[in-house]
Amino acid sequence: MKWHREPLIHFLAIGALLFSVYLWLNDPYETFGPMAYAAGQVYVQAVAAAQKKGKVTRAAILKELNTGKFKTLIGDFSFDENGMLDILHIAIYRVENGKWQIKYRTDRKATTLTKVE
Repeated sequence: MKWHREPLIHFLAIGALLFSVYLWLNDPYETFGPMAYAAGQVYVQAVAAAQKKGKVTRAAILKELNTGKFKTLIGDFSFDENGMLDILHIAIYRVENGKWQIKYRTDRKATTLTKVE
């Protein structure tokens, strides 16, 4: 039997996503819940984009992560040439009616804080 690493990586990533969703559903106000959920959303979108273009491999997923644009709970973004989010903001969230809401957000350089309406 030949060992394939890519399916194992996908299995572990999906397991981590499901575990973060489980934690989020059982403790919806956990501090890093939105970011963990967004990371899962990015991974799922990268895998789906790689699948649309052909074979789902580690290289194909990495290419999608490096070039794709992603829609997530914390906003739409892509990654820059250094692997940083192109919407690098510091945000203040508040739970309202059981959902995370962004109340304030900084600019890209984190020099000003703006209220989000």
